[in-house]
Amino acid sequence: SDPARLQLVWGNRAACSCFSTSSQGFLNMDLEYALEDQFDYQEWYLTVQLNKESLSTRKTFASEGEQVILDLKIRPMLVLFPDSSEPQTLCFVVGTPVVMH
Repeated sequence: SDPARLQLVWGNRAACSCFSTSSQGFLNMDLEYALEDQFDYQEWYLTVQLNKESLSTRKTFASEGEQVILDLKIRPMLVLFPDSSEPQTLCFVVGTPVVMH
């Protein structure tokens, strides 16, 4: 919910496998460091979290010296954390690996 802070809160096994990491490693991943192209989280925050609209984009990440290219679909998702009384709108991201031949 903080547009200045990009943080992962969950990742499934496929996401962890894509980045060759554990679930804890995935949650601790520094996305700004891993991204190889420009990333404007402010756009995601405004469009998805505030305006409740979806986005699509393609991003390239570096994972253990390998390039990982993902087509991303970003959608708003209401989440109620155990220590909160109000749900927060987060970005739910579905990534599809792009295979280059």
